[in-house]
Amino acid sequence: DETEGVRRFYVACTQGYAPGCTSMGRALEKGWAGPADAAQARAYYKRACELGSEIDCHGVRRLGAKK
Repeated sequence: DETEGVRRFYVACTQGYAPGCTSMGRALEKGWAGPADAAQARAYYKRACELGSEIDCHGVRRLGAKK
């Protein structure tokens, strides 16, 4: 289910796995397992960016924050 998927994204991100942070950001941006939350999505995209995912640096900028 979506909630379990989002939980797995969260765990992967907390373990330093950039794609998990990306997926968590997308889930929050799109509202996959609850209300959409752009500010939280931005935070996860920023973490993925910090972990080396350049595409997520674009996501941070797209949602209105600096890298």
